Amino acid sequence: MFTLYEGREIEWELSPEDFAYICSPEHALEQSKTHYDLDERNYRSRFRPFSVPERLYSGQPTWRRAQAGYVDPIYDSIKEHLQLGWLIGVDTTEQWNWVENPFYVDENGDLICDRAYLYHEGFIRQAMDAYEFAVAERQGVKALPTQKYDYGGWGSAPVQHAQSTKTINSKAAGRLLAAGGIYNGNIEGYAKTAQQLGGDAPAGYDQVLNETTAGSAIALASIGAAFGLGRLGSMQEIESIEKIYGARGPASLREFEPDLAGGPLEKLSTEGVNITHAGVDTVELHISRFEPDSANDFMIDRLRKISDGTLAPAPVDLNYFTHECREFQRYCNLGWESGQPTDGVAAYDLWNNAHTATLEEFGLRDNQLYHPDAFK
Repeated sequence: MFTLYEGREIEWELSPEDFAYICSPEHALEQSKTHYDLDERNYRSRFRPFSVPERLYSGQPTWRRAQAGYVDPIYDSIKEHLQLGWLIGVDTTEQWNWVENPFYVDENGDLICDRAYLYHEGFIRQAMDAYEFAVAERQGVKALPTQKYDYGGWGSAPVQHAQSTKTINSKAAGRLLAAGGIYNGNIEGYAKTAQQLGGDAPAGYDQVLNETTAGSAIALASIGAAFGLGRLGSMQEIESIEKIYGARGPASLREFEPDLAGGPLEKLSTEGVNITHAGVDTVELHISRFEPDSANDFMIDRLRKISDGTLAPAPVDLNYFTHECREFQRYCNLGWESGQPTDGVAAYDLWNNAHTATLEEFGLRDNQLYHPDAFK
């Protein structure tokens, strides 16, 4: 049966053999709709962040309430936490397959993720670290190699095989085939395989590669750049990727509305930045509009020490400082020099658009803004 775990729990809950059956964030979300209650209207008290929702034993699957500008609290948080590895979905009752299971155990007993460019580094690191811990707890005995179906290597067009339990022909399979086609320069071969798989695979393939988008996708330096790993060469490349993948930032992996972010995106860097008293005052002014937060207090205290000359800045300090200053500028451009909308949805949209746009400008993700000690 499919089970959701808090990411930090899997090192204790899973045997080394189970790690191959960790589900991709996308598949885990689909399974969570069926097996867990993601409707916040069914909870009497506020849902605790990072926790596992209540299991559904009967009834209809939970679907996101699609309303313009609406934030569906539990559904949206589960989706994001799965992507970041704060929650992990596992199903050891299903046959391993390359679309829904990102990890496998190789002949040396090592846990491998050979499509790492598709997933957030936090998700990968959570699984890898937990596997090492689980092996150590078993006195160093690693898992046996994963028994998996052979759909061809990434170096050539995959070969279609019959599968007795299920057909791998989802949109997710099609999108992965498109990624493989770009990565290996073999778009025709992978397109043919998507057509052979049938089902929704061709539609998923066309979401990434079609007559309009193929040229711009191939022109990117690597598939790693296409999925936001590392810094991109220009904002024009980001715009090209947005045409393919929609309004999801390739660096931050967050969804946002670029046109509502307080100005066009620019290519920015922390190089040569000095943390000054006036700059820290700006950060503190901006942060004061939000609810009190100990992590922000911790970072501002570090910035004060740096501006006083008693602490040397770490890269994360420069990230946090420049991010908050630039986010403040975007708030001002949107008419919010202080305060925020009283409506919770409007306040979230304002923050999300300005915050995500700023992450994209510096090529950052959320986990690169705070010093690790900020959450202790």
